[in-house]
This record gives sequence, C-alpha cells and structure tokens, in this order.
Amino acid sequence: MKKILITVSEGSIARNILSSGFLEHFKEDFGPQIFILAPQEKTEFYKKEFSSLGAHIIGYSSASLYTFFDRVIFYLIRNCYYTESILSFQKSRLLVDHNYFAYLFKRLLVYILGGSALVHKLIRVLAGFRKPAKEILRIFKDIRPDLLFASDVQDESDLHAIASARKLGIKVIGMVRSWDNLTNGLVQVVPDLLLVWSPYIYKIATTLQHFPPKMVKIIGIPQYDWYVRKDIFISREDFLRQVGVDNAKKLILFAGIGDYLAPHEVEVAELADEAIKKGELIFPTNILFRPHPNFTTQREKIAALSNVVFDDQVAKYTSAEKTSWEMGGKEIAHLVNSLRHADLVITTASTMAIDAVAFAKPVICLAFDGKSKEPYQRSVLRYYRDYTHYKLLSATKGFKIAYDKNELVKHINDYLKDPTVDKKEREEIKSQFIWKLDGGSIERLAEVLKQNLD
Repeated sequence: MKKILITVSEGSIARNILSSGFLEHFKEDFGPQIFILAPQEKTEFYKKEFSSLGAHIIGYSSASLYTFFDRVIFYLIRNCYYTESILSFQKSRLLVDHNYFAYLFKRLLVYILGGSALVHKLIRVLAGFRKPAKEILRIFKDIRPDLLFASDVQDESDLHAIASARKLGIKVIGMVRSWDNLTNGLVQVVPDLLLVWSPYIYKIATTLQHFPPKMVKIIGIPQYDWYVRKDIFISREDFLRQVGVDNAKKLILFAGIGDYLAPHEVEVAELADEAIKKGELIFPTNILFRPHPNFTTQREKIAALSNVVFDDQVAKYTSAEKTSWEMGGKEIAHLVNSLRHADLVITTASTMAIDAVAFAKPVICLAFDGKSKEPYQRSVLRYYRDYTHYKLLSATKGFKIAYDKNELVKHINDYLKDPTVDKKEREEIKSQFIWKLDGGSIERLAEVLKQNLD
C-alpha cells in the first residue's frame, strides 16, 4: 500500500485540509496509508478528531527546530526579496531596536538584490544544505512515505520535513498556506510541484518568486468547499436566535483581527455602537463581533456595548494559548452561516474580506485607529499602503475603505441601502483571489496527490 505523509503545523492548515473532507475523499477513492505530521502538543487532539478517518498521527517536538542555519536563511529570505511588505517589516524592526546601521544594510540588500532571480536561486541552493532535524528525519526513515505533501512550504517544520524527504529521495508536493504568504518572504525550497489557491497567488509565485509556471498549479481554496455545502446552511431566523441577535434588524458582521494587530479595534466597535444609538444608520442594526481566533480581544468592553453581540463560538482550543486554536465542522458551519446572514462585513485588512466576497457580501475595511491617533508606522492605515497583498487587493476597489468614523457611517449606509454597490469589482476579487467556488478544491487536491503517488 502506498504511503503519504502530510504536514499540519497549525490550526489554519487543519481547517483547510483535515477538516475539509479531504481525508474521507482521499482515503475512500485512492486508499493510501495517510500519516499526519503535527506538533507534539496537537497529537492527542488530532487523534481524537481524525484517527477514525484512517489517519495515523505522528508528533514531533518543535522546540529544537530553529537552528543558527535557519536564522541565517530567514535573514536572507526576508531581506533579499523585494516587496512593500518586506520594506514595512524593516521599518517596524527599526522602531523596536533603533539600529540604523542594520536598517540601512537591510535596505541595501533589498534594493540591490531583492528582485534578482539569480540571487533567489543562490539562496535556495544554500537552503538546500539544511540538515533536517534528527527527530523528523527519524520519522521519515521509520515510515518511508512514497510522497510528502508539505501543506505550508514556508513553515519551519515543513522545511525540515522537505529536507528529510530530499535526503531520502522522496517526492515533494508543496502548498502555499495562505494568500498573503508569498509577499512576506522568499520561498526557500522549490518542491516538485507547488499548489496554490488562486490566479493571484499563481502570479506572485511565477513573477516575484520566480517559480517556473509548469511547476505551479491552481486548485482552489479547500476550506471554501464548505461555503457551498447546503447541508450546513440554517435559516436566518435560526442563526440569529442562536447568537442572540434581533431578526428584525440589519446585521453587520465585525470580523476582528485582535489587539496585537489592531489595538484600537474596540474603539471602532464603540464608535459603531454610538452611531446606532444616535440613529445615524438608516436602518435599525445590530453588530455581531467575531474575534480573531489567534489573538486576544477586549471581550468585556465589546460585549458591554448595547448593540453589539460578542461571538464566543469561533473556535476551540487545545490549550490555554490562543495559538492552539482549531476549527472543526461545528465552528466552520458557524462561520459559514455568520457570513451568509450578514448584510455586510467590517474588518481591518483581514482575509475575512475575501471570505465575505465568497458570499457576495459588501465589505468595509477600517483604516483608522478608532478614537486614537497613532503615528503612521503603528497605525492600521499602513496595512493598505505598505503591505503588498492588501495593496493589490485594495486596487480592485471591490470594497470601501473607511478612514474615519464619518466615512464608516457613510459606507455602512450606502451598502445597507444598496448591497449591489461595487458588485462588479467584487467579482474581480472573486475571479483573482478565490478562483472557483464549485466545491471541487478538495477533489482537485486529492487528484494531484494521487497522480504523484502512482
């Protein structure tokens, strides 16, 4: 029997791959032995969730993976690769350590070497000398898989898994974890085939990252297969009853990104609540505040607002740490119905803008810091001007950007009055950043892996 080893380094990958129906489909149709390589602290949870589907869960210790060699390579991939995001990261680092010599040196690297395909190739040659972590190499020697599916080619544990596979002559299929990853640093290794979600990621991979087009394949977004599953749809009345929101009012889904990325997010929620109280919105409205599962949020302050309901059903956690978040079928179904029944979505430079477009919902992105005035390099405004992925997404004009409270109120009213505003531009986002919403992404992924197992 053929063997495939799949890396799952965090909750977002488990949601995208394991919880999406992939295991059932792949096992039933193709019948290989499936091994999941996951952090040790996640193994018991994954065993409970996925062992019944025929997956063998193998844990590794992530504490010893990051070596001096890895730090050197990381420095190169972040400073010899030109994007606006990299320039922004360099500025942010300067604000922390005030090391102007290091800053100027990084600037020279990125401007002189950052766009060079030859330099990128040399970095990848150097990265090819990585010695795989002994523990992960031992796992590969014990299992001897016929194929490695590295689900996040930029994750440190995936890189050690790829190094182990290369050492043993095992074929590697890689995948980009999310749409914003390829503008944040050079991919260190080139797998035998790179799978991407959308035409947007394909373009970044074949231009900025210099991947040969024949080595990159678009398959769609596996987790978005849930978005067309009518069996998990519930009525608006039932959903609003579940979350405690008045069915007679319009519903705004406020998708938070947490205090770490948007420390004044609670102030924006307060301003929106005030606008509702003062009758500044043209329709009676409630807000469902959905916190980011990976970051802390000022829950008590938000939940105390009279027109805001705080959503406590976004994820489950395998430990006390926020980074331990997971989303199973129940949580994903809740997300799906949150998006289906929202009249519009508000967020701050988040992937949730794309999720909203999958449901044809109007989107407002926040570019101000609530009632506070932050310097530019600490303001959320910089996400739209200095982060390559969001700068390109914003260029579609498929959503409104609110630069202050007055604009936020205006955009809310405009969209509530006519949800078709910006519809054509949202279709552009769907075409370039989502690609297909046909429920077939998992099937395409499984087919690619099957072909490479044969």
